[in-house]
Parts: sequence; C-alpha cells; structure tokens
Amino acid sequence: MKLLTCSVLSLLPILAASCGGDDASTSASDPAATPTAEVPTDFWLAAVPAGAQDVGAARAGAAEGATVTVRGVIGGSKKPFVDGLAAFQLIDSALTSCDPGEGCATPWDYCCTDLDTIAENSVTVEVRDGDAIRTGGLRGTHGLDHLSEVVVQGVAELDERGHVTIVASGVIATD
Repeated sequence: MKLLTCSVLSLLPILAASCGGDDASTSASDPAATPTAEVPTDFWLAAVPAGAQDVGAARAGAAEGATVTVRGVIGGSKKPFVDGLAAFQLIDSALTSCDPGEGCATPWDYCCTDLDTIAENSVTVEVRDGDAIRTGGLRGTHGLDHLSEVVVQGVAELDERGHVTIVASGVIATD
C-alpha cells in the first residue's frame, strides 16, 4: 500500500496542466462533499514555528528521515488535494500562480510555470496514521484550501526519482 500510495503521490508535480480545461470544476468542488480526515487536535499548530524553509530550499537540501519545517502554498496541479486522502501538494511561495483575472479557472495549478520548475519547487505533504495515509480530505479544514499559505512540520522521505514527501506532524495555515 505504501509503495502504491507513494508512487501515485509522487506524480502530483507531473500532473500539473494548463489553465481551465474540462475538469476545472472538479478541482474546485465543494470540500464538504469529501469526508474530513480525522487527525488529533494537537496536529494543528497553534503558532507558526520558527526556522521554516521555503519549499524549494527544503526540497534541495532534504535528507531521508530529517525533521523539516517547510513554508509554501497549496498548489502546483489542478488537484493539489488528493481525493479521499489527507495529503496535498505544497509549492514554493516564490513562484507566481496564474492570474484568475486573465481567464484562468484554476490559478492554483501554476500553469503559467514550466513543469520542471514546478517539480523542483514542490513537495507532497501526507498526514499518516502509522504507515498509511489517513483517509478523508483536508481541504476546508483549519484554513486549508487552494493557494493557502501553510507551514508544515514533519519528516522528509525521498523516493528513487528524487521526489520529496513530508510526513506531517503539524500544520498551520498562515494566511
């Protein structure tokens, strides 16, 4: 299960696509339609921790098993929240999302940014119960939504393709 989940989640940066499109409405669907993930109350951080690194810097210096504190924006693909799982894609806040005023229905997909740049500046965040990702969504919980700025504390995992997953021990929305 872990291998399959990691393989699916490691594809998130690659799945980023152009603005709008046929499934734009599904990525903006009502978060209430997905059951909310049950996480311990103390998982939600009460204050922004010191020493947070931007996603790009944290990803570049990530070491397997290292404790990290990462700051970024939920986005980088049309569906940065993983359906039915407590996981999302976090992208470096230095990158600029697309402008909804210019007809972009899904500005959180960063379609105006090169796919390699997105891949180099994004990580997957997972909330686990043991080795399994918790079921239920996180969108709409504690201020988490598309383009929300967040800080995540957790442990870094690296796969053979160089993708970084942060197994979260705490999250706070900062905007």
